Amino acid sequence: MDIKAILLKPLDGDPVGTPRTFDAADFKRLKEMGAVREAGAKDPAPPEADAKALLLEKLRHPSDGPALLDAMKASYEDLQRERDRLSDALSSAQNALRAAETARDQAVTERDAAKSALGQAETDRDAARAELAAATPEVPAEKPAKANTKGATA
Repeated sequence: MDIKAILLKPLDGDPVGTPRTFDAADFKRLKEMGAVREAGAKDPAPPEADAKALLLEKLRHPSDGPALLDAMKASYEDLQRERDRLSDALSSAQNALRAAETARDQAVTERDAAKSALGQAETDRDAARAELAAATPEVPAEKPAKANTKGATA
């Protein structure tokens, strides 16, 4: 009779938490060594400590350890480069934003100055019109002469 079990220690290259099937004698022997437990209907995922132990076991393995460590170092360096690239992009974006804010503030200042100049020009225009109206005597408007259309032939 086969018994379904969960590995509590790495066995034959399988990591901790791997479900395996053993005959009754092997299961009993492995259970006494603390290497397996009987699988239940709802087995939880391997605890975090088991995952760390698995990683350490892989790192200590003579053939897998150096390759895994090199891959981890390369991944770490890639992440550092990506972080630096994103940090530089953020700094550039912040500088561009500051430049745009400065340009906007300058444009608003120029607009306000133009509005002020326009208001002053309108005031000057109105004053000049009033001065001109005061200096010019009013002339009565003449009625236009009616054209004589009687007797005209075309």
